[in-house]
Amino acid sequence: MEKVKGTMHLRFCYCAALLLLGSPLAAQAATLTGTVTGPDGAMVANASVWLRQWGRIDTQTTNAQGEFRFTGVDEVSTLVLVLKEGLALGGTTQWLIGDAALEVVLSKPAPLNLVILDAKLRPVPGARIKSIVIEGLFAVPVAELAAAGFPLLRSNDDGELHIGLLPKGVAVSLSVSHLKYAERFEPYLWVQEKPQTITLLPGIKLRGKVTHRGRGVSSALIAILRSNESGPAAIAETQSDREGYFSVRLAAGDYQVTAQHPEFSLPEPAPISLQNDGDANAVALEMIIPRIIAGKLELEDGLPCPGARIVYTSRHGLRYEAYSASSGGFRLQVGAASGQLSIYPPAGYFSDLGGDIAVRMDAGVKLDLGTIIIRPLPVFSGVVRDAQGAPAPNVLISSLEPGIPLWTLTDDEGKFQLRTKTAPSNNKVRFRAEHAVRLLRGGFTANPKRDKEIKVKLAPFTPNAARTPPRFRRNNLEPLMGEMAPEIKCDSWFNTPPLDLQALKGKVVVLHFWAGFDGSKANVNQIDELRALSALLSGVDDVVFLGIHDNMSLPGEVARYVKNYGIQYPVGRDTDALDMVEGYGVNLLPQIVLLDKRGRIRYHQTRGRLLELIKVLRRER
Repeated sequence: MEKVKGTMHLRFCYCAALLLLGSPLAAQAATLTGTVTGPDGAMVANASVWLRQWGRIDTQTTNAQGEFRFTGVDEVSTLVLVLKEGLALGGTTQWLIGDAALEVVLSKPAPLNLVILDAKLRPVPGARIKSIVIEGLFAVPVAELAAAGFPLLRSNDDGELHIGLLPKGVAVSLSVSHLKYAERFEPYLWVQEKPQTITLLPGIKLRGKVTHRGRGVSSALIAILRSNESGPAAIAETQSDREGYFSVRLAAGDYQVTAQHPEFSLPEPAPISLQNDGDANAVALEMIIPRIIAGKLELEDGLPCPGARIVYTSRHGLRYEAYSASSGGFRLQVGAASGQLSIYPPAGYFSDLGGDIAVRMDAGVKLDLGTIIIRPLPVFSGVVRDAQGAPAPNVLISSLEPGIPLWTLTDDEGKFQLRTKTAPSNNKVRFRAEHAVRLLRGGFTANPKRDKEIKVKLAPFTPNAARTPPRFRRNNLEPLMGEMAPEIKCDSWFNTPPLDLQALKGKVVVLHFWAGFDGSKANVNQIDELRALSALLSGVDDVVFLGIHDNMSLPGEVARYVKNYGIQYPVGRDTDALDMVEGYGVNLLPQIVLLDKRGRIRYHQTRGRLLELIKVLRRER
């Protein structure tokens, strides 16, 4: 049984690339059972349970043993949400693959008090919460679930809106709508009793109709898109009525509009420029006969491969996603005629199809990819020896391929083993082997199909102490180079008592500015690298690794991030006054800053040479 508090996402994800979910495979149905427990571990009876999939919302109430059961559930993205008076919301969203059992744990609730005002600071009654995303836990499409008994969340005559069903100690983002105002998306609010103000601005009405061959399409999910650095992002959403009509109020600006429905493929996004109220603010969305991409994933022994993620990305940046079912089959219903198909098997495996596959289809076409073989990812293993031929323990092995970040250490016999996270092109990966403290290094290229055991010999090298030119607009550390570092000021500490520069004098300091809620590859890869380096240098007394966590997370959340990432070195949380990021000129995370033994800032562009630069600073007098 899987125990969850939940990680949910909406079909249209705010502040993220637009995500569209695949349709279910024919004749694939499962049973979903579960139990609900409270913070004291006791079973929770008479709790309301909502199950949401394409085109359906089912509800149940837990029995005396806290149990629920849904049958005939499709193998698609499935939201399970649980609410009991006096407890906080709980649940999960996951792609259902075969029968599943869940244990949903409900925690104690905390209040979120909002005051909704207009641009002239007057109360706005009747504003409603359309959706809530709870950081690290789950998301709730409030407006969609309201018809199925979920509580309505509206402001009163004084503009006050009390939400008392949220978990304690989290941050939320939410979408607020009103008939007279533009939709407002608030990306970050702490759950706290102190009232927080949301201001609604005048809105321009966007209206439209969703049709297929002249007939209105009801219950289509309409997303309003705006482009950002990551591509199109949904900033508002609504649903078509029984005749296919929809309307939403937005601030002035340029948008794209698209729609999703389980029976159709969506049209290309329609551009619209809203400047003033008028008849020009209308869009027509014609749904098209579905384009289908289907196939089956099998392991080398012929068994099905369930749980692989299949993603189709259109040329507009729209992403369609599905998972292979318990049979190994998958089915993606896409709208864009051209795009790229990517298959992401479970950890430790790769697809025979390799990287991205270019796809172009006409409307109504089914592209059957047949059976695709899923193979184990290659394993690189070998032994490292020093210049005299002796085994070299505690040597850092690191990948030099940008798309394959890997780090490991040799054991007492100089041996290492690495399994790649992604399939390398041509099965070849370039590596570097570097001694922890001596200026010894060796490079090699490995091919797992050819090299049964890789043999690496270390040789002396001359370190490069030059500073790398700064990246334009990334961070503002250049004026601080060679200057004494600002004092270390943190309001909470983890894995250590409080530290300051005096306590670190005589040591090379690796400052790591980061945020645990950042799930980007850059952040996760850097944490992996620092975890390997801190283990490599654990016996070196003149090097200290010190994490500086962003202050937007509560201390309890930072403690959870430190634990979940397996970080053993000291971590401090930046102050509410942002003493650390402002003192060090850090605008974007993650960021590494190197201090020398005198406490001066020496390097901040360390990619691919962090260990080398640590050695440079250790050798300075």
